[in-house]
Amino acid sequence: MEMLHPEGNIDTQWVDNVSALIRELTTQRTQEAAAARTRAAQAAARLRTSVDNALVHQATRKALLADTTAPLAVLAQAYKGVNPAATYLSAERSADALVSALQAVGEAEASGVGACALERACVAAGARACAQLAVDLPALNEMLLELHNTWSAETGGRRLTRQAAVVTSRHNKHGTSGVGPWGGGAGGGAGGARSAWGAGVWRRVRLKLEGRDTEPARRAMPHEQVDYIISEATSAENLCLMYEGWMAWV
Repeated sequence: MEMLHPEGNIDTQWVDNVSALIRELTTQRTQEAAAARTRAAQAAARLRTSVDNALVHQATRKALLADTTAPLAVLAQAYKGVNPAATYLSAERSADALVSALQAVGEAEASGVGACALERACVAAGARACAQLAVDLPALNEMLLELHNTWSAETGGRRLTRQAAVVTSRHNKHGTSGVGPWGGGAGGGAGGARSAWGAGVWRRVRLKLEGRDTEPARRAMPHEQVDYIISEATSAENLCLMYEGWMAWV
């Protein structure tokens, strides 16, 4: 209705002006859309190449780490608590999930024509995965290299440290408690003496069980050492020494 002249005649000049304006806008939008499609296609091609390269490098990395799979699985089950092997494997699984997100971007690009098949959410997830992998992969490599240094001396949740002596207190005629050739409890100088005495007992037992004396008269033959070790290991005296040293050491 606006194109009609108030007197009922059509204003051809006004129609021509509007048509020219529409053609100009249409041409401009068409050129912009074509340029955008060209840029998107180029970006999609580069993305596909980059994803393929990343997947190749990840496959190479997995192949290099194949020999560590079995030992890490064993160490991950070694004990509960802070387990460096379990922590590393968990981080590896997170990295695998990021690689899968990156792979999904490449598959989406390959399934359509150019970048038309790519969705904004998929591309954003791939970008986040790529940025996170750039940080996580070097950290994972460093974690694996330092695993032997960060491994704790715990087994079954118990730290392998020297425990206080477990002894039964007894009183002598003076009313003081004493254990072994010294008096006193588990602390102070008595504790240090108990540990030293226990270490000495263990040394004597080990020498006897190995068939070695502090001043051997002669070197025994192998078959003589076997017989000697068996006889010493089954003697009641050595068993008593072993028990005595164990009670002082533990």
